[in-house]
Amino acid sequence: MKCNRKNLGDDLYMVKNLHERLGIVEDYLFRIGFVKSHHILLTEGVETVKCGSSLQKGELVYLFHILMEDGILYFDPVDKKRNRRLFQNFIEKNFTYFGDGGFQHRILDSSRHFSECVGYTYREKQLRYLEKIIMILLSKKEYLTKS
Repeated sequence: MKCNRKNLGDDLYMVKNLHERLGIVEDYLFRIGFVKSHHILLTEGVETVKCGSSLQKGELVYLFHILMEDGILYFDPVDKKRNRRLFQNFIEKNFTYFGDGGFQHRILDSSRHFSECVGYTYREKQLRYLEKIIMILLSKKEYLTKS
């Protein structure tokens, strides 16, 4: 397919899709010990080092959603849609999550998890994540009060 203005969006989508698939291959090669670096793929000519997490993907997204929704962290405090889009992009570019086999995995798409944060269908799941975060914070508070 020849690149022109009409299909430029499709071309960009295909490039992003290819990059995501290469990331999956890279993750697999790292897990089996074939490569020593988990960050082979380059972004804008610079190696991207991601911040790891002990949370699962949904938990990590939900934590950021709480911080975003309550205005603790933001990119655009006025435009909520833009703020959400920028947060999703930030999380996907800069964080990994604790996934299958106890390995860190790239966050390829966080939009479904962001959508779950606003729906009532996943209320029980949200309450479990929130309870986990509260327990971590209470444990830290207890530690600090004993010191």
